[in-house]
Amino acid sequence: MAGAEAEAAVPLAIEELVLRLRILLPPLLCTQQASWEQGVAAHVILACQQFWDRICPPVPQPFDFISLIYALAHESVVPLILPAWGHDILDDRSTFVETNLSQMLTYTIFRLALLRRRASELQLSGPYNLPELVDDEMNGWLHTAEQMRKAAVGKTDGWGFVRDVCGSPRFDKA
Repeated sequence: MAGAEAEAAVPLAIEELVLRLRILLPPLLCTQQASWEQGVAAHVILACQQFWDRICPPVPQPFDFISLIYALAHESVVPLILPAWGHDILDDRSTFVETNLSQMLTYTIFRLALLRRRASELQLSGPYNLPELVDDEMNGWLHTAEQMRKAAVGKTDGWGFVRDVCGSPRFDKA
């Protein structure tokens, strides 16, 4: 492609990517009563990533594909999960309340903070590129992670068993 053609192709490629996300993601989440464990949203995002890698448009800097994907996924997913936020199956309030998400997010945030403190050259560049965060933003994340950790720990009894979530202790109730 010539220079002008390549520049004109970039907005079309981005437009097609956005269209794919907006068309594919919401119906999958709605019609399949998608549970996060099934990874439906992840499959759609992966398909869009593969599409983007396949067409390889010459994107001017700074363009962050991952930020675009997360923004669009957030736009498409959040309205669908808010009505039944925290339940195992989206839009089904009779399902048990899920605590695993907060535990996983907490672990991820703490792990990211630890990696930032002890980052090697490999983690700062190349395929394992850590996201750049200013200290104030990371401190905000750590504060939120600590609140989620306390909430998760608060659901355990003296022996470390989870109570009052996921239908415990017999897993026979919402």
